[in-house]
Amino acid sequence: MNRGIVFRTLPCVSLVLATIFFAWTTVPTTINAQVSVQAGEASMIGNGTSPLTAFVPQDVEINAGESVTWTNPTPVAEPHTVTFFTDDKLLAPPLAPFTVPNSTEFTLVTQGANAEPSIVPSSGSDNTSKTVVIDNARSSSPVVLDSTGKNVTFLKPNATYTMQGDEQYVNSGWMWPEGGVPPGAPFLATFTVKFEEPGTYPYLCIVHPWMTGSVTVN
Repeated sequence: MNRGIVFRTLPCVSLVLATIFFAWTTVPTTINAQVSVQAGEASMIGNGTSPLTAFVPQDVEINAGESVTWTNPTPVAEPHTVTFFTDDKLLAPPLAPFTVPNSTEFTLVTQGANAEPSIVPSSGSDNTSKTVVIDNARSSSPVVLDSTGKNVTFLKPNATYTMQGDEQYVNSGWMWPEGGVPPGAPFLATFTVKFEEPGTYPYLCIVHPWMTGSVTVN
C-alpha cells in the first residue's frame, strides 16, 4: 500500500471515530432521568439576603416516565408548597374553621407554652357548639385527592408520588429549608413527582399563590 495513502487516511478515520464518540457521550438519556427545581431562592440586597418567591426554573420539560424533584434552598425559614389542582375551589387554605361540641376541651401538649386555640365566638342562640380555627392538614401535609375528589391519601414527608394525570389535587405539604423547620413540625424539605402521562401540569405555591410553575411532559 502506498504510504502516502495511509497517512492521508488516518486523520479521516480519527475524525470519524471522534465524531462517533462525541455523539455517543452527548446523547441525553431519558431513562430514570430527574429534573431539580428550587422552590424559592435567595437574592442579594445590599449586604444581606432576601428570599425570592419563585420556582427556578419556572417551567421544565421532560419525557413521560421522568421525575421532577422540588427542594427549598431559602436561607430563612420560609415555607413553600408544590400544589397541582383542577379547580380553584380545591386550593386548601393554611387554616380552616371546624365546629366542635361546646363541651370540648383542648389540652396543650407542651405545658407552659404561650399558646391556645383560636375560638370564634358563636353567633345566634346556638350554645351547643363552638368554632375552632386550626391547621389545615390538606395544606400543610403531602396529600392527594383522586379523580373523584372523594378519596384522600396522605403521603409520607419527602414523598415520591407517581402522577396518573387525572388527580384533582396533589400537594407537597409545606416544605421548609434545612434547619428552618418549626419546632414540633415534621422534617419536610423535598417533593418528587414522577410523570407517566404526557401533558402540561401547572402548579403553584399555596403560601405564595403568585409563585407559579409548570411541567410539560412529552
